[in-house]
Amino acid sequence: MASPAVQTHRKKRHPIVPKIQGYSHEEFDKPIVEKHPPCEIPTASHFPGLSIKGLPSLFTETDCRNAIMSYAMRTCCVGTDPAREMDITALYPKHVHYYDLITFGETRSTCLRFVPHREKRPLDGANEGVPPSPWEIPCSPTYMNTRHELRSPVPHTTRVQACDVCAARGSVPCSVCEGSGYRRCKSCGGLGVTLEEVVYGEEEEVAEVACESCGRKCILRCKSCYGSGQETCRTCKGHRAVRTFVELRVNYRCERDSFMDNPSPVPEDDIFICEGSEIFIQEDFPVAPITTYSVDAMNKASISLVTKHNDAYPGGKILKQVQSMWVIPVTEVHYTWREFSHRLWVYGNSRNVYAPDYPQQCCMGCKLM
Repeated sequence: MASPAVQTHRKKRHPIVPKIQGYSHEEFDKPIVEKHPPCEIPTASHFPGLSIKGLPSLFTETDCRNAIMSYAMRTCCVGTDPAREMDITALYPKHVHYYDLITFGETRSTCLRFVPHREKRPLDGANEGVPPSPWEIPCSPTYMNTRHELRSPVPHTTRVQACDVCAARGSVPCSVCEGSGYRRCKSCGGLGVTLEEVVYGEEEEVAEVACESCGRKCILRCKSCYGSGQETCRTCKGHRAVRTFVELRVNYRCERDSFMDNPSPVPEDDIFICEGSEIFIQEDFPVAPITTYSVDAMNKASISLVTKHNDAYPGGKILKQVQSMWVIPVTEVHYTWREFSHRLWVYGNSRNVYAPDYPQQCCMGCKLM
């Protein structure tokens, strides 16, 4: 049976929690989120009015013909006859609006920690001053718009105390042999003998023979402590003292959301990678949502996403926000070819073409393959 001292050691793995001014940690290695004082969010009246009025017209008939011919020539399994012979009957210009919001912020937490006391340099303890609050400590991100964490001790919170786990001895009773220096032989189960089959003439009998591992001693020297009955204290690593301190943990992360108002059947993935025109960009901390744009769907999306990002850092602080809006031109082209009506879409400043029902989409070579 283990001694009371050994049982106490197994339950008690951490040193005594010190009292530190301004911090209320009751146990080690348990982070506490530190809330930042609330900040005012800019009102919508700070945002300038926007309108797409005055933008140049989208694509002319010549622009559309050139885009369609280029599409037919560079696309596999698409014939060029419709592109050359089509009669364009109508053009319907539209705008696709894309709103993007990027938020970079931080949250802070503190954690009471302890490490073995090895250093002999002066300590930054209570005699050096009053510990600052977590949000009074200056800290800058190492990388912008990238998730990472910075850790550093809070000034004036370091304390040194004798390791009470091992009573400042540097060692504790071995957890394997419970301080005895020996352990029960596993081969014989502590009996000193094993059962083996012995042949006497033509008969076989089961007899007790001396254990080959312990030689009837029933016990073996503990391989963990080499028979000393002691092992190095895991708390102070044998240094007999520990250094406790409050650790500041600053978590930086980036949130990004977007919204697209697409009145055309062109897939959003295709529009996302095409080239458009940036009509607005704003950087602030934080930004005000858009409310005066001519397209109401974009106003609602901006209000929703800005509110979502402002709530994404509970107890934290927004360091930077960037919101931008893009306009991608899209023209719906109605045309006839060989007495049949069709339609396609020319979109983006690079004049890409989306033609799901193009008349000639397969050649004889593909059919044979």
